[in-house]
Amino acid sequence: TIIGGRARVDFNHPLAGEDIEYDYEVLEVVEDDLEQAEGLLNMFLDLDLEMWIETDEVEETRVEDPDDDDEEAEPETVTETVDKRTLYVESDPQLAMNQQWMMQKQQIAQQIIDLTGVDRILIQEILDGSGMGMPGMMGGMGGAGGGDVDIEEALEEADIDADEIADEL
Repeated sequence: TIIGGRARVDFNHPLAGEDIEYDYEVLEVVEDDLEQAEGLLNMFLDLDLEMWIETDEVEETRVEDPDDDDEEAEPETVTETVDKRTLYVESDPQLAMNQQWMMQKQQIAQQIIDLTGVDRILIQEILDGSGMGMPGMMGGMGGAGGGDVDIEEALEEADIDADEIADEL
């Protein structure tokens, strides 16, 4: 329909608003927390990332209120060591550039925590100078050189004179 120079398009399927019955079969129930986390991250981001779960000792600080009997007592800060199940996810360039991850990482992480038995998620980004950037990006020249080259030697071979460049500018 075109009204006032604007086109109105109805994208609804003919079954919109109708009750639909589906037949489906549950092939497998995933019980393992690591498999659940891998499946959820893959569903949200379509990435297959390396991940593992460890139990870490973490120091937590909390404020403990004094007894009601002592009016002059102030709240105390108590630090205690607690065991936390941590999901470690090794980041890669695709994750760093994934727009859905950049915009919704908190919601995705919270859903993984809520649906699995982990207490927290640690995303690890390893920067080792091997040029693991994405092609076309400025990420370490996309792995194209730079690793074994002596910079001083390369500059001597280029025969660049700083005075000539300054005169041209």
